[in-house]
Amino acid sequence: MASILFMGTPAFTLPILDAIRNSNHTLAMVVSQPDKQQGRKNKLEAPPAAIWAKENNIPLLQPKAIRSEQTYQTLASVKADFFIVAAYGRILPQTILDLPKFACINIHTSSLPTLRGSSPIHFAIWQGLEETAVCSMLMEATLDTGAVLKQEKVAIHRQDTTEALTAKLATVSAKLTIETIEEFASLKAIKQDEAKATYTRLLKKEDGKLDWQRTAKQLYDQYRAFHANIGVYTYIKNKKIKILQLAVPKEEEQATLPTIGTNVGQLYIANKQLYIQAKDTWLTVQQVQVEGKKPCDVLSFINGYRLVNKDVCL
Repeated sequence: MASILFMGTPAFTLPILDAIRNSNHTLAMVVSQPDKQQGRKNKLEAPPAAIWAKENNIPLLQPKAIRSEQTYQTLASVKADFFIVAAYGRILPQTILDLPKFACINIHTSSLPTLRGSSPIHFAIWQGLEETAVCSMLMEATLDTGAVLKQEKVAIHRQDTTEALTAKLATVSAKLTIETIEEFASLKAIKQDEAKATYTRLLKKEDGKLDWQRTAKQLYDQYRAFHANIGVYTYIKNKKIKILQLAVPKEEEQATLPTIGTNVGQLYIANKQLYIQAKDTWLTVQQVQVEGKKPCDVLSFINGYRLVNKDVCL
């Protein structure tokens, strides 16, 4: 039976916390990011991992400064066998990595060494990958560079959004965490191939801008990656339009639409539906939100803004 200190912040971590709590191991402490102001009213809210710790009567630490002497002393006092880190949100100094008796282990949602960094799930979908993974690795003071202990591949299905894939990966992460702890003594750590390393980054609002010069698949991948977080958008008649529902029409529906020409971004309205021409085929928009307005169905949008065929998205 191992003593575990867990470091993590978002809802993604909750299945991992549940798995540790339901195992034969001891969850000695949860470390999470500080409460943050959320929403228009800037109400102070605790992150999901912190809420979980309070509800389950687990000692909780939410340090404002992870590198402070006070934080170090508190973590050292736990005398944990393992630190398990998943989506904590800070790079840990070597002094903290050296604290646990056996290892500081990170759970990362990509097939390392590809997609290191803060947004591997978004980038996997954005890049149109058909497969990703969950890895457990020995932590180093640099970003996601440690030797890999275990890896489990996870398929990315064509309709998977970031939210759906995150849920699948969270479940796999919980299972892999327990396996890594219980098999630790026999696991062989495999060094990452730096020549194959790729990196993600924090998302920017501009990442959601749809470029109609791209293929329908690329645009739909972008929509799947971003529509429920930063959002995807275009401009029609000089107004910023957030696209809330986007789809690739089935082949039989595509056959009824005009032949694809060179006017990418062109609108086509038929049977109370709104289509937009991508590089290689049409996409259909089902719900939108004009900047500063409430979401509306596409027919209300067509009528309200007097859209016609050959209007163009920019």
